[in-house]
Amino acid sequence: MAGMTRSLRFGSGGDEARIWLDDILGFCFPAGFQHPMSTGRLFALALYGPLVDGELRSGHKGEHVLQTFELDAMCKHFEREDILHVYLTPDRDIFTLNAEQMEEIIAQADKKMRLARGRSMMPQLTKEEVAELFEDLIVDAEGSMLFNDVQARVREFRETRIERLK
Repeated sequence: MAGMTRSLRFGSGGDEARIWLDDILGFCFPAGFQHPMSTGRLFALALYGPLVDGELRSGHKGEHVLQTFELDAMCKHFEREDILHVYLTPDRDIFTLNAEQMEEIIAQADKKMRLARGRSMMPQLTKEEVAELFEDLIVDAEGSMLFNDVQARVREFRETRIERLK
């Protein structure tokens, strides 16, 4: 099924959503994008997924398909949030900052951290890096992974990335 997205599928218990690596890559690296915000798209998938027919959905009964501009706004928010987490001390929570303080911290962020291409503020994951992130997860006979395992791996990656950038 290379190149095709699959519908949402559940495990035999009916409560375990599954996802394929090809679908993750297709979502993070959509066709026609020169510099996709792949890292933010991966975070959005983990937080708000799973995908339904290759798309993130929201709203009443999941009837709204998230559009590119909505995903872009989410990706930018994740990047800003991560930059703030890198520079804040453990005794200072991100939610105690006002907008002006947040902007000041982001403006002062390391050039290394903010070095990115396209619309992103931070370096983005490559297809190879995304694939490596999931390479040791258990896959079933059809090649799918448990969505909960994917979520946990992305959460772990994000936390580790923030700590590494500190």
